[in-house]
Amino acid sequence: PIHQFLPAFKDMHVYKSGSGENMVFEKPARAIQIRDLILHTSGITYGWGNTPADSLYKAADIWRGDRTLEQFGDMVAGLPLKDEPGNQWHYGLSIDVLGLLVQTVAA
Repeated sequence: PIHQFLPAFKDMHVYKSGSGENMVFEKPARAIQIRDLILHTSGITYGWGNTPADSLYKAADIWRGDRTLEQFGDMVAGLPLKDEPGNQWHYGLSIDVLGLLVQTVAA
C-alpha cells in the first residue's frame, strides 16, 4: 500500500452516491497499491469529469502551481476517490502521486 510511504493516504474514502451536501463516502475495500498508480486504477481522478467526485477536485483547485509536491500530495489524499482502487481504469493524478512516492522513497 502506498500509505506505507505516504501516510496521508492511509484513511482515504471513496465516493459512493449523492451530490452536493448529500454525498456519501465509504472506506475503500482495499488500500491504493503502487501498481494502481502505475496502471491508473487508483481511483484518483483529475477532476475533469462531471461526476460529484470530480466536482470536489475542481473545488480544491488542484492545478494551482504554488504548492510543493508534498503539499499537493496531502491535498489529493484529502479528496475522495472516484472509484474503488483496482476496479476502474481512468486517467488522473496517479502518476503525480507516484512521483511523490518516488521522491519520498529516494530521499
